[in-house]
Amino acid sequence: TSTGGTYFRMNSDGGLYVASDLSSFSAGASKDIIITATDGGGLTTTTTVTIVIPGVPTTTVSTTTDRYMTFFEDTRNVAWFVVCMSVLLGLFILISFIIVRYGDFSWMKRLCDELARQCKGKRRSKIRREPIKMSYVEPARVRTSATKITWEAWRTSDNRFY
Repeated sequence: TSTGGTYFRMNSDGGLYVASDLSSFSAGASKDIIITATDGGGLTTTTTVTIVIPGVPTTTVSTTTDRYMTFFEDTRNVAWFVVCMSVLLGLFILISFIIVRYGDFSWMKRLCDELARQCKGKRRSKIRREPIKMSYVEPARVRTSATKITWEAWRTSDNRFY
């Protein structure tokens, strides 16, 4: 009754429990309540109990979409990859230089010369054709009214077409 309402109760085993909502109290507030106990023989005793009202945890639910990182998303992996690729490129250049500088490619020249010799013998000669001489026969100029209108229309001096 010291809290202004019935917020707490006791069960038959002597346990104290919350009977109603404590939202009217501020979080972290402490309340002193007086508990009176009476046994079956009529003996009574009282005690003061301090109860601290706990704060209501305000947690937000956060959803994350977990996924595995790819190899190149980790900057350490990118650094190692670049170093390895640089070493491989250097080795490739070094090996290429050694092969070209100290390698014996005379067998390749002999092979190419042999192939060229074989190809020269297999060439076919092209068939040469002589141009055909054609004579041009100019058509006879016959002056009829049909040919004059049709073929000599472009020869007019005033650029008129008939």
